[in-house]
Amino acid sequence: MRALIVVVLFNAVSAVGGSIAMLFTNGLGMPTSSLTNSPFTSFFLPALILLVVVGGTQALAAGLLLGYRESSLLWTAFAGFAMIIWILKETVIIRFCSGDGELGVHSSAVVAREIA
Repeated sequence: MRALIVVVLFNAVSAVGGSIAMLFTNGLGMPTSSLTNSPFTSFFLPALILLVVVGGTQALAAGLLLGYRESSLLWTAFAGFAMIIWILKETVIIRFCSGDGELGVHSSAVVAREIA
């Protein structure tokens, strides 16, 4: 259980730190042109999603694990799935929006096929 707590805390700190850095540096030096074909016009919304969805669920899971709550493993799994979805959509946006502009179900299916 201690290893799980360490991993979840690391994920929470990484997500919160990364999102704060993205907010204050406007994308950590990445050009906004990399968002050209994406649904975003700036790095504000992706940073906010990273902070709330990924960092928030990881922090909640860590708190529940530290408090030995009965629902802690369920929330830890939820936080893990939230992180997987974040990484997959980030991969789709970076790979397909910087190239041919395809985004959506087709691009997600291509990424899933490449992973499998």
